[in-house]
Amino acid sequence: MRICKASDCTNRVPPRPTPGKPREYCSDQCRDREKARRYRKLRAKKGLCPQCGGPMDSPVSPHRNKVSPQYCTRCQEYFRERHQKKKEPAS
Repeated sequence: MRICKASDCTNRVPPRPTPGKPREYCSDQCRDREKARRYRKLRAKKGLCPQCGGPMDSPVSPHRNKVSPQYCTRCQEYFRERHQKKKEPAS
């Protein structure tokens, strides 16, 4: 038996019931997660926002110790609002 090809999974891949191309991932979830990871990496390499694929409108920081934003302004705002909603007490 083979090991799952996903970078964060160590499960064994079950064999196919019929002959053909062998499976690479242990589950659809591992396959989809790895596919999304590849798309995010490709977008970042092209200089696009890894989350939405839009243009990176945030300026790159000229300071050595300051980390540049990883996402575009729209995605940053979305995550900020989502985090604030989690912090608010339920009424």
